[in-house]
Amino acid sequence: MRKLLLLLLLFSETVVIQAQRITHEYNDVSLSEALRQLNEESDDYAISFLYNELEDFRITTSVCDKTVPEAIRQMIGFYPIRMNIDNHDIFVECPLKKALRYKGVIVNENNQPVAYANIALLSPKDSILLTGGVSNESGFLVIPCEQHPVVACISYIGYKTVYKLCEDTELGTIRMQPESYTIRGVNVIGQIPQYQMGEEGMITNVEHTLLSQLGTANDVLRHIPGVVQRDNEYEVFGKGTPLVYINGRQMRSIKELEQLKSTDIKHIELVMNPGVKYDATVDAVIKIQTIRKVGDGLSVDTWGRWRQGHLSQEAFSLDLNYRHNALDMFGSLWLSDGRYLQIADMEQETQGDSLWNQKNDMRTESTDRDYQIDGGFNYSPNEHHAFGVKYELGLPATDELTTVIVSDVEKDHQHYDRWNNHTGERTKEDASHKLNAYYVGNIGQLSIDLNVDYLNNGYLKHSSIMETCEREENRKIEAENIVKNRMFASKLTLNHPLMGGSLDFGAEYINTHRQDDYIDQSPSGMRYVRSSFSTLKEQSFCPYAEYSHKLPIGQIRAGLRYEYVWFDYYDKGVRVQEQSRSYGNFYPSASLSTQLGDVKLLLGYSVKTTRPTYRQLSNGLFYGNRYSMSKGNPLLNKSTRHTFSIQTSWRWVQFSVSYTDERDAIIHWIQELNPHSIETVVSYKNIHSIKTLSPMLILSPTVAFWHPMLTIGVIKPWLTMESFTETIRLNRPIAMVQLNNTFSVPHNLTAELNFRYQSRGHYQNVYMSYSQAVLDVSLVKTFLHDHLSIRLAGEDLLNRSRDGNHVYNHQVRLYQGNFYDRRRFVATIRYNFNATRSKYKGTGAGNEEKIRL
Repeated sequence: MRKLLLLLLLFSETVVIQAQRITHEYNDVSLSEALRQLNEESDDYAISFLYNELEDFRITTSVCDKTVPEAIRQMIGFYPIRMNIDNHDIFVECPLKKALRYKGVIVNENNQPVAYANIALLSPKDSILLTGGVSNESGFLVIPCEQHPVVACISYIGYKTVYKLCEDTELGTIRMQPESYTIRGVNVIGQIPQYQMGEEGMITNVEHTLLSQLGTANDVLRHIPGVVQRDNEYEVFGKGTPLVYINGRQMRSIKELEQLKSTDIKHIELVMNPGVKYDATVDAVIKIQTIRKVGDGLSVDTWGRWRQGHLSQEAFSLDLNYRHNALDMFGSLWLSDGRYLQIADMEQETQGDSLWNQKNDMRTESTDRDYQIDGGFNYSPNEHHAFGVKYELGLPATDELTTVIVSDVEKDHQHYDRWNNHTGERTKEDASHKLNAYYVGNIGQLSIDLNVDYLNNGYLKHSSIMETCEREENRKIEAENIVKNRMFASKLTLNHPLMGGSLDFGAEYINTHRQDDYIDQSPSGMRYVRSSFSTLKEQSFCPYAEYSHKLPIGQIRAGLRYEYVWFDYYDKGVRVQEQSRSYGNFYPSASLSTQLGDVKLLLGYSVKTTRPTYRQLSNGLFYGNRYSMSKGNPLLNKSTRHTFSIQTSWRWVQFSVSYTDERDAIIHWIQELNPHSIETVVSYKNIHSIKTLSPMLILSPTVAFWHPMLTIGVIKPWLTMESFTETIRLNRPIAMVQLNNTFSVPHNLTAELNFRYQSRGHYQNVYMSYSQAVLDVSLVKTFLHDHLSIRLAGEDLLNRSRDGNHVYNHQVRLYQGNFYDRRRFVATIRYNFNATRSKYKGTGAGNEEKIRL
């Protein structure tokens, strides 16, 4: 015991005597403000400077694990500023105190900042060099000089030298143009690190890499290690569907990835162990950081896309942004019209008093329309405060779906009946309204992020089913499903330095109201499904706190989230006590990021949950055919997942593994509508536990113009259950191999050849009986100095993007094989000028609740 106490004492002394280390991100702030913040955080030094003297010098830099003097040297960079250290006092000053200061910003042909450009100030009379300087990471320059006027000579390798007569100290925006030249006998080879381990996850750099030439964020995401694209949706291997954030604001529609150009992306971070500031249902987060564009004025970005398989889909987008000083005004228009095809063969085996078997052939064609307008503003009066409002209007649209099913029924292996089922659905969407208002700012060392959200939407779905039968009577079912959603949410996030680390804390409140009515309108005497009138009301309050601190062993992050939920279920306006409930739960999270030589390591543990969707909780009974219905389960409980994860990286090799124990997991469940009946109902239930192990290996070297990325992963489940009269083990793993290839081709061409294979295996109580082999190719060509781009692609060339599912239940087994219309040609054309992105910083509140609705 004495030895243990002695070791703890020595460890504490080591921490105490260690010099204070600084980690901070500075984005377009004045050097005076950065020094003021650093002085407040510093325990070892007192920093002295004249605020007004250094206010003109603006910095953008990332300080990581530096001492206070080292951090100040990095901030100063190439600015003509002097730092002196006297014991524990640091003095920072500009030697040329009375000189004029020539200020401006240097950008390239794409309005991106040009860092470390050389600026020489010359005498207009005889071109004698007066003084000089270098632009910082944001392209800003500040050069003191006593003479006026001057000639500024701006040069940078690969760009034409710019000469500018400066009769004013404000140089404004200086745009540099590329210069073509040939150097004989010299090969210049450089490589930006493509991947690096961050504090929360793996960061993929996009800026200045081949990924920036692929077209859109949608095209880039498939090249992020661990991300798998399935049609227009993305999954994180072993984690499911992630939340996607763009500059801190949650993506609300997949169209936002289409609207974001790959050239505008700085980096993408994949977080596979999200902390407590995210909703407890979130298993993975993708954070996209864009490049800050400088300059005022109007910018336009527009594109159109056409897909053609058996059926076609079209989409059009227009984005406008106007920026003047601190004010940003923006708006966009989105139009899409798609037709989709699904062909399936199904077989259902039911053990009642007799053995029943249904064999079904199904063909479904659907039309999906989406029209949306949004707009808003962002105002940033200074670097300490920003606020804004964004409004999204979804215009009313009508979607249609037609399904034809031919069914043969056997009883004890003898032909029993045959019927044809023709279903027509017509869904009229109400105008949807989404409103977000936000404020972000700083008061001293306290950072504030406040978001308030309102959502209102709904739809009316009319279903018409005509069923003809050989043995029994024909049926005609008419029904309407009316859904109205309303939600209010607010989220406050605060951050403050604490004891050499950082404390994040805050709370989120969500109030949801959903009306879900199913009305049988069939002719009298032919009503086979009862009408239901359900109202679901839910409130949740979720405070959380998370603390991070850098220790000699690495960066430690630990947090705790508490979620309390009130849920009330109403049937025909009357509260149902047994289906209403309230509960509270704690969700801890912890991680450690460290480095052992060239190997970076991230360890994590978290507790997450899955709450049933409102459709899963609905008590309405939906008619499929005379022997098959579907409904929700108001008695469903949430599931809880305990996850341990490890991520490592070494140069271009990455490895991760996670182990998850999901308790009270929610699964599809089919059972007899009544005991010993052939009629079945598809619903949901909780089961005790499903355990999974998910290792993944990623190799991403660069070979000249070829940039491959090989991903190999396995999902190994453990589940035992009863089906019919036997005990079955659903333990077969699913293997996934993905090989993405990007090629840099002369004449502004970028080519892709991507292949993905997925094996058969078990998922929950489902055996996925088809393997998948998907091959995609594309070619991107840019024109007019990258203002115009054309992308041609072929998707699913092998026509193997299909799936087959065997669903195991107690008395019912169901098989369904699906073919989708995914082998198609895609053409996209895009044009932009004076490209800037909105600086809107709203992150939204109640984001997971919007998905549930």
